Amino acid sequence: MKVIYIGEFYYWKSKTAMSSVYQIDESNTFKRTNWGLIQVALQRGEEVHIRPANEKELKQMDKHLKALQ
Repeated sequence: MKVIYIGEFYYWKSKTAMSSVYQIDESNTFKRTNWGLIQVALQRGEEVHIRPANEKELKQMDKHLKALQ
């Protein structure tokens, strides 16, 4: 499981419509996830790789946030 951390700002600013963590799937698209699902993956023995979002990814999240407002 590959995950990026975008921060709590997006979670609160979007009134919880966005998450602070997103899974990156095989086609490099973002899928909302949460800390509970990350914990379940670890309990199942899956590897979880979490990294901070890069500038390009944060710009995409900014666009998504603006679309929600």
